[in-house]
Amino acid sequence: MILIDDREPDILIEKIKSYGVEVRVLRLPVGDYILGDELVIERKTIDDFFNSITQRRYYSQLYRMKDFKRPIVYITGVYPKKIPQKRQGNQLVPIDIERELRLHKIISYYSFRIPVIHVASDDEFIKDLLEFHKKSLKTEPSLRPLKPKKYITVEDIRVDMLGCIPGLGRKIANYLGRTYSISDLCNMTEEELSSIVINNRKLGKKGRKLYEVLNS
Repeated sequence: MILIDDREPDILIEKIKSYGVEVRVLRLPVGDYILGDELVIERKTIDDFFNSITQRRYYSQLYRMKDFKRPIVYITGVYPKKIPQKRQGNQLVPIDIERELRLHKIISYYSFRIPVIHVASDDEFIKDLLEFHKKSLKTEPSLRPLKPKKYITVEDIRVDMLGCIPGLGRKIANYLGRTYSISDLCNMTEEELSSIVINNRKLGKKGRKLYEVLNS
């Protein structure tokens, strides 16, 4: 689910819904979009971005986003409808849009560790938002597939399996894997496993640990 601030444009909310995404519209205390427990997005049109800088509310907004693990600011639009101005001496002169954007991107990141992403349109923003939504649905990290060893034998596989048991040790795993099948080991009692002798020593506690793992 995507939580969306109720002050976002209705047309934008409807476009997001049209992709079949579950959304909930409410008044958010921080940001405009919240995905999961970690990601908060503040979306600003390019006009609103410069207005918030002029009115000194932009950096207070960033400060309120700092409690989220992954805060992001999105700026939509290529060029403001009204060019912001700044005072030089007794005159007001248009600001350098590209320079100001670059400056505040740097300040946002280095002062607050919040990246600023600038896209040309709301449609591009929605595409990114949907990708973030897909990522937020993954509760566990993806595991890389195991690469099988070349020319591996069944005994090698058993040794690797047994070698994963904490405290068993590679030498013991090597002996057991090449002497017994996994089925044989699973059918042994705790006492039988503890009594296996390797290098003139019984497995003892390690045998009991092996029994617990094989029968858990």
